[in-house]
Amino acid sequence: MKQSLEHETTVPDIRLLSAGREHDVRAIYGPNAHGYHSLHLITEGRAHYYIDGVYWPVAAGQCIFLPEDTPLMHHTDFTDVATTYWVTFRGGGVPDIMARCGFSPTSPVIDVAEPQRLADLVDAMIHCSQRTFSNDLRLNGLFCELLATLIETSSAITPQQRERANMLPKSNEYITRAMQYIYAHMDSPLHVSEIAEALFISRTYLYELFQEYLQTTPQLFVAKAKAYQACEWLRKTGMSVQDIAESCGYRSAFAFSKAFKRIIGMSPREYRQRFTDPAGLVENQ
Repeated sequence: MKQSLEHETTVPDIRLLSAGREHDVRAIYGPNAHGYHSLHLITEGRAHYYIDGVYWPVAAGQCIFLPEDTPLMHHTDFTDVATTYWVTFRGGGVPDIMARCGFSPTSPVIDVAEPQRLADLVDAMIHCSQRTFSNDLRLNGLFCELLATLIETSSAITPQQRERANMLPKSNEYITRAMQYIYAHMDSPLHVSEIAEALFISRTYLYELFQEYLQTTPQLFVAKAKAYQACEWLRKTGMSVQDIAESCGYRSAFAFSKAFKRIIGMSPREYRQRFTDPAGLVENQ
């Protein structure tokens, strides 16, 4: 018996840049914007995302698409450990592939039928960290398998489903404006009173809003936003620590390094030595 296949495949223009996972109970990222697209899969716990100021909760078994060059912020639930798997990528074929997965500009969250299968694929990518041509081929295959699995097994969440699940986006105009102000003034010291004045509200009310909607304080939010922006620069640019400090609104590299270590757990130089590889395929956080 003879069996054969004749099928000239069409390769989409989509390229893997990084893959990773994180297991944490308290994490805040952003606000920032990246020059690449991302998919985040939640396999445990719950996370909260703001895409250009619009709030989207993501539960275990769901995946969210984060578009490039868009102001983003996300944080875990702060009440339980969350596990997140992610891939980042670029390419002209991204809009078509994401639409086939079920994502749309008005519905960036999808239900995933086989989250563990997807998580296993990301884990396999992480283990292909050695830079060889054969690993490049393996990574490409694993990434394509992940996308194919999403297309075949995922489903978009309709507004009716979101309403039935009591998951309607909870947003607040002041929080949105505060995040936009912080993002636009990352190179300044950003005192809480300054942010409150820009929003024409009291400092006390700003505190109350951050506690209610983000479960954190404005000071901690700003500090983490600056720290995670600094992580991007440390990993992906040759900027000096002094230049990064100034770009993050710190008066000195010492003050910046102290704040960075308090948030990240190591000094900027240690972080750069451990994680920097601007052309790397794997990001660890």
